[in-house]
Amino acid sequence: ICDRRNLLITSTLTTGLLYGAFPTAAIAEAELPLPPQEGSCFECIGEVKGTLNTCDLDAPSCVSSQNDDESHFVAPWMYDGSPSEAADLLVSVATGGPYDSLLLDTPFGRSRSDVAGFILQGTFNVLTGQPPPTSRPQAQRQVGYVPFDGRLADRHTTEDGAEYVRVIFGASEAQSDPSRVVDAEFIFPSDDAVVLLRAASRVPPSDTTGTLKLSFTDSPLVFDRNYSRLLLERLRKALRFQIVPVITDFDPRFNNDKQLWFEKLLDPGNERYQQSGN
Repeated sequence: ICDRRNLLITSTLTTGLLYGAFPTAAIAEAELPLPPQEGSCFECIGEVKGTLNTCDLDAPSCVSSQNDDESHFVAPWMYDGSPSEAADLLVSVATGGPYDSLLLDTPFGRSRSDVAGFILQGTFNVLTGQPPPTSRPQAQRQVGYVPFDGRLADRHTTEDGAEYVRVIFGASEAQSDPSRVVDAEFIFPSDDAVVLLRAASRVPPSDTTGTLKLSFTDSPLVFDRNYSRLLLERLRKALRFQIVPVITDFDPRFNNDKQLWFEKLLDPGNERYQQSGN
């Protein structure tokens, strides 16, 4: 009787494991958009001779430190410590681990209500002949932290000794917005404290999916559909990694011929800007 009872318990547990937990994980994986293939191409993932693939120039949600165009280039990151320690930290935070709270996700980290109150108070003081307010809104940090929903898909040491990491983000949002499913790749070279980056949405975002952001070159506000860039920047801030300064032709800080949007209004016929566009 005991042997029969033990056999029944074992069979029940085995059935539960095989047809309970595993199908749930398989179904969750099946609900994600198909993963990109590995290799050397615009849509591919994987390490290629110590670096990462570039993004297709038509990809609306993709960034790579190997691209040289403004829409898809992302500067490498730099950090303190060893490559393995930095990779450990990235995996921990990207997969839901804690990190120090960030500034509010608003311009300059200031509360919109505080800024609005300051503007209204200043306007009222001007109209009534009073001095301007002395206290200005200060940057505020978020209460707690919002964990990332990444899942570690691959981590290995490359032939040249670098750390390669791939994390899949957005599985929890795959049903509502498949473009939030992003394959993010990171390479930590063994001889330098920098991180090479690439991130791409598996499904292009719709024409109406994006965020408004400030711009100095095109117009005061632009509609940005590149969710992969926003995701990496949020992750970088959570990690407290720094941006490697990179001189590019499209950055007005390094190119005096790059026309800013307000310069177009003030001096639309300037030959210097017209020549730079040829």
